[in-house]
Amino acid sequence: MSNGEIGSFVSFGDFVWVPEGVEVTAASGLKSLGDGQYTSAKVGTVKVEDNKLVIEGPTAPFVPPSVGDIVYARVARITRLKAECVIVGDHAGRVNSCGFRGHIRVQDVRYYDIDAVAIEDCFRPGDLVRCKVLSMGDSRSYLLTTSGTDASLGVVMATSVNGHPLVPISWRLMKCSVTGELEKRKVARPVWLKDEENGLISSTRPGGLGRDNGYYVERRNDKASLDKKTLWYLY
Repeated sequence: MSNGEIGSFVSFGDFVWVPEGVEVTAASGLKSLGDGQYTSAKVGTVKVEDNKLVIEGPTAPFVPPSVGDIVYARVARITRLKAECVIVGDHAGRVNSCGFRGHIRVQDVRYYDIDAVAIEDCFRPGDLVRCKVLSMGDSRSYLLTTSGTDASLGVVMATSVNGHPLVPISWRLMKCSVTGELEKRKVARPVWLKDEENGLISSTRPGGLGRDNGYYVERRNDKASLDKKTLWYLY
C-alpha cells in the first residue's frame, strides 16, 4: 500500500499523486479518473523522468506462485459458481507470461454468509482482483480466494458498464467516475483506509475526497461493535 508520492512503490489501483508541472503520458502507467486524479495501472516505483511521470516496473521474471502468495488476476468469465481468471502478475508486479490461470469459487469470495454470495455481484469480466493462492490445481491452474481477514483482497480496478473507471466507495459498491452510477463488487479496501491500534480510521484520499464520499470509518475501541457495512475486513 502506498501514498502514491514520487519514489513510492504502488500496486494496481493505488492513487498516484502527480506533481504540478509534471506531464502524464500514455506510457506513464496511469489510469485517469478525471479531475486530475490518477490510479496506477501497473506495479512499480513512481518516478519522474524528463519531466514525465512514469511507473517503473520490476525487471525480474515472473515466479510461479505458491500457496499463500498474493497475485493479481483478471476476470475472464463468470458463472454461477465461480469467476474464471487469468493470473497477470504477482505481488511484486512481475508479469505472468506463462499462461497461469485460476478461479475463485463462490465459497471462497468471503468467509461469512457464504450461502448469500452471488458471483455476479462480486466480480465482472475485465475486473482486476487482488487475491491469494488457496491451493494448487493442475500444473497451470490455481484455486484463488478473496476471503479471510485481509481486507486488501478483492477488486482493485474495474470498468463500468459505460466504459469508465470505477472508484470504490464501500466494501460492496463502486462508483462510475463519470456518470456516478453504482455497481456491485467485492471491493478491496482502498489504501486511504488504514488500520489503527484501536479500530479503523480513514486517511484523506488524494484530491480532497474522504468522509464526504462515504469512505470515513468511525474509530471505536471495540471492532466487533462496528456495523459490518463499515468493516472492510469482514467482507
